[in-house]
Amino acid sequence: PGGVQVSLLKEYYEDGYHIVRDIDSTVGVSISDASLPPRTWNGFLAPKTYKNVYLDTYHNQVFDDIFRTFTIDQHVKLACSLPHDRLRGADKPLIVKEWSGAMTDCAMYLNGRGIGSRFDGSFPSGKPSGACGARSKGSSSELSAQQKKDTLRYIEAQLDAFEVGAGWYFWTW
Repeated sequence: PGGVQVSLLKEYYEDGYHIVRDIDSTVGVSISDASLPPRTWNGFLAPKTYKNVYLDTYHNQVFDDIFRTFTIDQHVKLACSLPHDRLRGADKPLIVKEWSGAMTDCAMYLNGRGIGSRFDGSFPSGKPSGACGARSKGSSSELSAQQKKDTLRYIEAQLDAFEVGAGWYFWTW
């Protein structure tokens, strides 16, 4: 993933696990799924031998072009399918990292300073799907009533989905 060999990543994770355990035998150790399906990591740092190992997984519906044209219903449906399609079957407790209520990449600086949005076509390789408007301001106060309702609905769907895991980290909208 991302040009890193999984075998080297596993070696790094195992070395890190032992470094942490040399200091504290009870603290949780989190490893990233490296954008691979969580089940890929089954058997590695297995719970019977390795204690308090958590797998963090990442899912958002912002950066891939396919999501740019999704309706709110499609975003919610995909979020609701996560427990069945992605979050179950791992042999380690899962923590969902960096999820948010964002359905676009419109937030200022999200793609980097001075880099635009895929959604509005200002990203170097973007084809516009709509206008960012208030979504690029950094505050929900200027969102329309419908945008706020849709964002709440999407957040609630994700909260329901992520409850099958061991926890989550919310990343602002």
